[in-house]
Amino acid sequence: MPQLMKYATIPIFGATFYTGSWFGVPVQWNGLDYAAACLDLAPYDTSFPWRQVGEGITISGMNMQSTRDKDYGCYTDNWNVVTNTECTGCMLSPGGILGNVLRLMGTPSAAGVDGVRDRTGWIAVNGPGEVSGVSLQGAR
Repeated sequence: MPQLMKYATIPIFGATFYTGSWFGVPVQWNGLDYAAACLDLAPYDTSFPWRQVGEGITISGMNMQSTRDKDYGCYTDNWNVVTNTECTGCMLSPGGILGNVLRLMGTPSAAGVDGVRDRTGWIAVNGPGEVSGVSLQGAR
């Protein structure tokens, strides 16, 4: 369980309907969004180890992935670290983990966009992966 706890993210401090406590309960899908922002920021700001934090949160999410046949590769909505039990009622797609892994590998995980201005206005070009170097050649 130590691998699971390192970089686990605890975004909720309170209770649901004043009953079940969320204190100290990792909810990694929230953290994976934060990790994506850290990884996006890392190339532009060296004042904090953004990449290390983003990578650590992503690895913690990987450690929460299921190995059961019915939900293999998915990860749990939350994990109770006191009892070392995962929430099996809600398993999430590994897309958030994969997006961060692609960022860590330097592979764009979302659509890129670039553009150019002509006499009529702005022309945007987008597509999967990185899009750059858009230019006009005549009317094209």
